Amino acid sequence: MLITAGKTDQLKNVSLFIVLITLTGCLSTKGFDEHMDENRKSFAETATEFNRKIYTQQERENKLYRLADLDIDSCIEFADTILIPDETYGRWDLSSLYMVFGEILYDHDSIQFAYKQFLKSDSLSHGSPRSNANKAGCFLKYRRDSIALMFLDRAVSVNNDFRWLVGNYHEVKRDTSSAIEQYDFLYHRDTSIYRYCQDRIDELKQPETQLYSELMYRNRRQRLYITLGP
Repeated sequence: MLITAGKTDQLKNVSLFIVLITLTGCLSTKGFDEHMDENRKSFAETATEFNRKIYTQQERENKLYRLADLDIDSCIEFADTILIPDETYGRWDLSSLYMVFGEILYDHDSIQFAYKQFLKSDSLSHGSPRSNANKAGCFLKYRRDSIALMFLDRAVSVNNDFRWLVGNYHEVKRDTSSAIEQYDFLYHRDTSIYRYCQDRIDELKQPETQLYSELMYRNRRQRLYITLGP
């Protein structure tokens, strides 16, 4: 095939254009890879620091429980050393520690002191259904029934799981039918998760069953800790 000079120049221009596109693509790919490497490195550093705080939080809470099981005075002494705000410890983490410490004190029948911890927790995190349920227990201990029910209603308005405690409340008030109504509501929401509600209903149908005299908090020591992967 005969190729004129003009066409040869056009082919050279096209070839040069293709080479430039190829080189640009290689540079762009290299830049993208470098950018992704930087992002991965940044995320790894962030994840490491985030996980460090989670593990510290987990160890502090677990130590509170371990000491409480051995000697409540030792637990209180340890709490005094960790319930101190600092730059590396977030408000939510501190709020959680106050909550845990308050629940421990409640379980050791130090109700007034426990209530103060729940208030401190609220001041750092604007309150939670769990905190409202905890405060309800304190007021019920002091037979401030209407206030206890108010806090329980607040908890239930956010999370239906706390209907279990509302049922407990009605047992304390010797209103078995209302208690069963709360347990039955939960059981029919999920017959697997709330199997314990049906178990309690079955127990209440037995004449020898003793009604609860206080709120029966379930699994308060269970925690879900979420960490970031590499």
